[in-house]
This record gives sequence, structure tokens and C-alpha cells, in this order.
Amino acid sequence: MRVGRAAVLSLAIAVGANGAAGSSPPSTAPISSAAYGAGADPTRYAGVYLYAGTDAERAAISTAVDDATEGMAGRLIARGELMKRSEVRPSYTIRFDGKGNVAVETPGFPPEVLPLDGTEVPFKNKYGDVLRNRQRFVDDAQMARPCW
Repeated sequence: MRVGRAAVLSLAIAVGANGAAGSSPPSTAPISSAAYGAGADPTRYAGVYLYAGTDAERAAISTAVDDATEGMAGRLIARGELMKRSEVRPSYTIRFDGKGNVAVETPGFPPEVLPLDGTEVPFKNKYGDVLRNRQRFVDDAQMARPCW
């Protein structure tokens, strides 16, 4: 298990995976230093990352969903849908294809393949929602951003 920067990277990717409908295909251009900052090597982030949070952190998700759905008509349905989409992933595998793309994979989830240059990319999550995401390196750190 990796911690520190890796935990932040996993969290950034997890947060970035919640996006909205989009339309740009991934770039196949080679990775250049301009895409992620001079001197940085994004491939050093390749590997498997395990969830290192606590049971209390998992419980906080349920509390946040309860707060978000409080007083809603159809609360039970809304809560169930939000809880599914807020699932803590036990692990992430990060792979680079050498063509300027990174793949983020979790067992039971479709792979998310994104260019490193910040281009928005559409993909479907395991529930069939069409989302879009983008990511890039800023000051030698990977930043995943949802595209609203």
C-alpha cells in the first residue's frame, strides 16, 4: 500500500470520476513535458493503490448522503442512487499507455482512460451514466477535475 502523495492521487481520481455528459475523444499524442510540467514524470504514479481510509471515513459518506437527501420527496430512491455512486473503491490500478493517456482501473468498474493534457473525455460508469472527466499534472501533481 502506498500513502501520502498516492493517497491524495487516489482521492483526486475518485473525486474527478463524478462528472457530467461530455464529447471529446482521448488524445493519442505522445506525452510531452508541457502536458504535465517540466521535469515531472507522470509514469512514476503507475501502480496499484489501496484504500487506506477508516471505517469512520466510510460512515461519513453515509452521513453526508443522509444530509443531502434530507426532506426530499423520494428520499429513499435518491439516497440509494447517491450511495451507489459514492461507493469507496477498494483499489485503483493506474497505467500509462505511452501515447499520452492514463488508465484508471478498479475491479467491477469500467476503465477510465484519459489524456494527460486536460482534454475532456466522455465515459460511462458502471451504472450507465455518461460522465466526462479531464486531468492534467500541475506542479508535479496529478489533478483530476470533473467537467460540469
